[in-house]
Amino acid sequence: MTNISSMQSLYTRLEQAGVSRSYIQEYVLPSWWQRDMDSDPHLLLEGAGYIAKHLGIDLQALLRTEQGLSVRDTAATQFKLRHDITGQHVTWARAVSMRAAEMAAHAIPTSFQWKNMEALAIRTAVLNTGAPWVGLKELLHFCWDQGIPVLPIADVPGKKMDGMAVLTEAGEPVIVINKSHNHPSWLLFILAHELGHLCRNHLQDHESRLDEDYNTASDEDDECENEANRFAVELITGDPETIVSEDRYPSAAKLAQAAMHVGQREQIDPGALVLNLAFHAPNNLWALANAALNELHDGPSGHEQIRSILRERLPWSNLPDESAQFLMRVTGCGSVDHPHPVAA
Repeated sequence: MTNISSMQSLYTRLEQAGVSRSYIQEYVLPSWWQRDMDSDPHLLLEGAGYIAKHLGIDLQALLRTEQGLSVRDTAATQFKLRHDITGQHVTWARAVSMRAAEMAAHAIPTSFQWKNMEALAIRTAVLNTGAPWVGLKELLHFCWDQGIPVLPIADVPGKKMDGMAVLTEAGEPVIVINKSHNHPSWLLFILAHELGHLCRNHLQDHESRLDEDYNTASDEDDECENEANRFAVELITGDPETIVSEDRYPSAAKLAQAAMHVGQREQIDPGALVLNLAFHAPNNLWALANAALNELHDGPSGHEQIRSILRERLPWSNLPDESAQFLMRVTGCGSVDHPHPVAA
């Protein structure tokens, strides 16, 4: 006998736990679920089953109000969060990201070529393709070539992290990008940093690393974060000690022009140079830096690039239809051809 007797009371229970009704309806329930189905008591167990599966909640706990509602520990987690954020704040972001990561890992062939790869070796491999520098698109394709899915999941319940590296129970790697910032150079550093966690063997099988704060100034006592940051800088610039010196730029256009000139000469993403300058400058240059990034960028946003390559590279037909649809929704991929559903 269940305590929850309707979808309406189930929505209320989830809202009290931090997951809104609109999020459940837009992302968690299957796309064919209609609002009028909420009033059919015979469909309660089916709806609850989808919610429990996609949020990683025990079904019996979800249906019984006398039990606490919590996410199953699908993987051990290392947290790198700001001092005012705890693991509990990102419970649902972690839950959604982990379920999506598990599904993506299940869909692709296993590959372990990425293990123990050095940053310079990856940089060389990318540049040898004819790329002008290691940019977001180029690093995304490298990750997929190594069997590492990269998922954009920016819309989650509650607070979220910037990025997440995962090794599934079978040892399959996945990177999740949660940061909402759309400029590719912002997401490039997050991707390179999370790749660093994987390549530097910071994770064991069935473990994840959540990063919400990439401020190296606060990482003096965190060896893994130092290594991942140095890995990212070396991969993007060729030198883990790269610090762009401050200069006087009268406008964002001049800064963008200078970054483009140096970037082309040194084979470094110009946006990464701008961000490096702003991060290390003794004065606050973030407004100027963000304006310069806008001057540099006129193509697809960072999340659009990640979604486009995800649509292209993930073998969607390897997933059960409901899992594929859930993964499409939470990554913002919309509709992807999936003509031959796989039995669950």
